[in-house]
Amino acid sequence: MSYWGFRIDVDSEGYPDFYVRELREHGVLRQGWGYDKSQNLRTLDVATRPREQRANLRMFESVKKGDIILIPRIPDWESVTIARATEDWDKGYRFDIHKDFGDYGHQFPAEKSGHFHRQNQNVAADVRTTLKCRSRFWDMSDCADSVEDLVRRPANELISDQDWDERFTKHLISVVASLNDQLGTKVHRALSKQFAAAEWEYALVAGLSALFPNHHVEKTSGPSEAIHGTDILITMSGPLPTVSYGIALQVKDWQGTAEHVTDAVEQVKKADEGWKPLRDGLRIIEKIVVLTGEHVGDRLPPEIDGVTILKGRELKELLRRMAMAVAANLDK
Repeated sequence: MSYWGFRIDVDSEGYPDFYVRELREHGVLRQGWGYDKSQNLRTLDVATRPREQRANLRMFESVKKGDIILIPRIPDWESVTIARATEDWDKGYRFDIHKDFGDYGHQFPAEKSGHFHRQNQNVAADVRTTLKCRSRFWDMSDCADSVEDLVRRPANELISDQDWDERFTKHLISVVASLNDQLGTKVHRALSKQFAAAEWEYALVAGLSALFPNHHVEKTSGPSEAIHGTDILITMSGPLPTVSYGIALQVKDWQGTAEHVTDAVEQVKKADEGWKPLRDGLRIIEKIVVLTGEHVGDRLPPEIDGVTILKGRELKELLRRMAMAVAANLDK
């Protein structure tokens, strides 16, 4: 028997009810990066498979009938579901893109056997540690004994035994954390539907202006972009009146290729020298590529050649903060 960690997409509009229902009623664990029929693991071209499918392919090949799977964040933010594989996953796997979400086509056979509060006193330290892993799928064999202890314990020993005040506070924090996490995703989806690739620049300028009211945010793409490689420039005052500091952003609609990102990086790298003849005393202190688009690759590195790559969770967190700033201004 083997032991695995399985992380779900908490950014889904259906979180957490969608995953709970699919496991309870249909006996399947749904996994993301299944939004196109070419991603079916049974027909996937292994030689040319995209990086996003590697974790899903590892699940497909590794999990056998009877294996234990721990799934953080369901049935709620502070809980972990214990599931057991009901078939070898390479035999019981099905692919069917969910009609409501246009994703989560990967379906792995499993049944729930229980759940526990991650802060419960009976959860061993090695389990707490492994649950911090950010991978989509990982091996938990190093804490097999501790997981087995959780599997054997009755349900009442796995529920947090805090008093009512603590339980209310914990639950409230859990709800707020979950809503915060989903807000960025909802904003991202709304903007993706409303704005074409080039129009993202206008939306970001408006949002960044609200988020940084004491800085100057401007759209700088146009004919001079060939010189400075900057779509959006954030400028802040320095301690000396003759010096200001700038953050240069290059905005790209993610097309799923490394060459696309490399091109954006090379463009924004021009900012260091490109702004010198155009803005006296301006010093570029950071260069950022912002990758928009529906399916932004989280597997990209956080930095390439000194340029920060803002994508996936980082972009959604920025959008969340921008939305909160705009909302706060509306209340004034």
